[in-house]
Amino acid sequence: LAAWLRRQKREALEGLMAPNRVKMLEELGVTGLRSKTERKEDTWARNFDLLARYVAQHKTEPGRSEVVEGKPLGTWLASQKVKAARGDLLPERSKKLSSVITLPSVKKSAPSWTWPGANPSESVTIPPLGNSRSKFFTEQTAPNLATLPEWYANCVHRKETTLQGNPGRFRDEQIYHVLCLLEDKLSKKDLSPLVVVQVGSNDGDDAVREALIYARRHYSSIPIKVVLVEPTQRNFERLKKVYSSTAAFQGPGFEAEFVHGAVCDDCCVNDRVKIYHPKWSIIEQWYRDAVDHPEKHPKAFDTPDGSWRQKWLYELNSLDPENLKKNFKNDADITYDEIACFKAASLLDAFAGGRADYVMIDVEGFDDSVVYSLDLGRHRPRLIAFESKVMQSVRPEALFDVVEFCGQRGYKAVGPVKANHVCIRDDRSVAKPVTPPGKPYYPQPPPTKPEPLPEAKRLTAPGTALGAADKKNNGVAEWYLTNFRVRFAREDGSWFDPDVEDFGGEPCPGCTADEKAP
Repeated sequence: LAAWLRRQKREALEGLMAPNRVKMLEELGVTGLRSKTERKEDTWARNFDLLARYVAQHKTEPGRSEVVEGKPLGTWLASQKVKAARGDLLPERSKKLSSVITLPSVKKSAPSWTWPGANPSESVTIPPLGNSRSKFFTEQTAPNLATLPEWYANCVHRKETTLQGNPGRFRDEQIYHVLCLLEDKLSKKDLSPLVVVQVGSNDGDDAVREALIYARRHYSSIPIKVVLVEPTQRNFERLKKVYSSTAAFQGPGFEAEFVHGAVCDDCCVNDRVKIYHPKWSIIEQWYRDAVDHPEKHPKAFDTPDGSWRQKWLYELNSLDPENLKKNFKNDADITYDEIACFKAASLLDAFAGGRADYVMIDVEGFDDSVVYSLDLGRHRPRLIAFESKVMQSVRPEALFDVVEFCGQRGYKAVGPVKANHVCIRDDRSVAKPVTPPGKPYYPQPPPTKPEPLPEAKRLTAPGTALGAADKKNNGVAEWYLTNFRVRFAREDGSWFDPDVEDFGGEPCPGCTADEKAP
């Protein structure tokens, strides 16, 4: 009988049993005939039916602590409203609930970019996963190799440029990105700060930090500002410690901004978003097991620097929990944090002074969303590197589209280069946006009468670093500061003068007292 019952359960779970038989067994008290998902769906349906009957009878919603027919209906309804406010409620459930009660509205960020017609990927056939797909994406960008900007072709692509300090070959392409940008600035005698923005900084122990350390030693005449964005709290705290304890980053000429949040295009709900990651206690347990039982894990620390071979597990985080399930089969091993969320364009305005030379993106398969949220018509970073390995595997259409997106905005895309694609700004080409006829690609701001602000003139005065850069660009910085009141400010809102605090210069040489005043 026990064997027969196990067989019935197996057939029921596999969907091979007639519904009336499932009902008969359940009436006998037999459990385990339906999957967890089915049981949850059935429970939700019963609660909704109870709610509909309650509202029809009482013409109002149940209170939060109200129990109806032995069920905590008020608590259940409150949880559904929370999910609705976060944008987590399934559309069909939201529709049902809205038919009997009023759900809270959801403010979801609108996409910065939508293709006016069909997506480019709809006109191509992407091969199955494997060598043929890798070849397909290589061929997509191959024509750009012959027309790369000279500085990138010589320094990054062919590695013919002699870098300061004669370092030899580096292991990671990201190091060349930073150093070659510095080398090009040096060759042009451009001593304005190099601005690096890294979205997905993890704990800071990576190639970008390695490049910045080398840069401070051999390119110290060029100041550096780096904006580091990390969504998971554990890694964010470690990131700050790593940078604050790095000797090369102490002293004038280097500034780091740390941002705890997520960057994407249309994933923000009420300026918040969920970021999923493994439970750190599980990874810590695996690490301790490798340390305490070397006989069980003889190769756990068999790496060039002697570090734990599985430390990459700390880097895992994603907007989609499915991206973590190939490493963590048990749903209970995955958790999430709810954090601040904003677009890349807002990030650059708020923390990078409205500009960037190099944007590095690594957000576990949603890198295209970050690229789309950049304002490439205004910020125009010289280099954008984003991880493409995950997209090539699970979202190949998204990868094809974002490469085309960069190409239409005056960028030359190359890749895959190891796990990344790179978009290089090509100042020789003109962006060719695809827009419906009659609509401007970048909407013009309404006409405004410029209101001269003392800080605009002070920050762009002759003799200042920003002023020198502004002169080369026909006064665009002063115009922007005047019209949009962009300010250099600390988190507490107080002002700082980058020429004084960062570079030891004189505040606004030749300015009046009023113009010098914050």
